[in-house]
Amino acid sequence: MGEPRVALSGGCFQSAYLTERTIRRLREEKFQPYWHQRVPPNDGGISLGQIAAAGWGIARREKDL
Repeated sequence: MGEPRVALSGGCFQSAYLTERTIRRLREEKFQPYWHQRVPPNDGGISLGQIAAAGWGIARREKDL
């Protein structure tokens, strides 16, 4: 089997119905699903990712100084 881990993200996973059914089905097929639990899966979570990327970039620049 290939990669056993699957990340679920994006606006379609705002739907509890779709998320729950997808998680159940993936587990039945022996995959390990990961999904948003604290950060919204749609545009509301983009800013958090942007902050993380900016922080990573700043840390890299400071390391190179």
